[in-house]
Amino acid sequence: MNKLVGYCFLALVIVSCQDDDIDGYNLDTQFVFEVYNAEGVNLLDPANATSFQASQIDIYYEVDGEKQRVFNGNYTHPENFSIREDEITDKHTMVLGPNDGTDEGTTVTYVQWNENDADTITCDIARGKRFAVTTQITYNGQEVWSVDGEDYSERRYFTIIK
Repeated sequence: MNKLVGYCFLALVIVSCQDDDIDGYNLDTQFVFEVYNAEGVNLLDPANATSFQASQIDIYYEVDGEKQRVFNGNYTHPENFSIREDEITDKHTMVLGPNDGTDEGTTVTYVQWNENDADTITCDIARGKRFAVTTQITYNGQEVWSVDGEDYSERRYFTIIK
């Protein structure tokens, strides 16, 4: 009887571990960046009088050729970004979740810093049945991070000079 129970348990474990039965999705698209002016002032540090204020920043995703403002009321950060002191560099940074809601390989995200200043970020996103991972980031047409880049690191982190 114990052998029968053991075989039934083993069969149950084997059947329950099939790939088709695994629930879950690996969404790994966000990135972190610093923003400085030409004088070296961190424009994300709220202690600086010239810094961008989070309350004035809007994020837009390009969806079907149109800009749509991002707001997800049930998220901790409803506009898919946060400005915070980075835990590794101790510098004020922006953590941004780019447009990842399309089936296209390249997505477009707009950062509207204030009424007069906006930037465009494009991301190449590799997709599979259970994953979406950013593989390349361009900022206003300049590549700033890539899995194939010379300065590749697993952490998607870069610096912008405005």
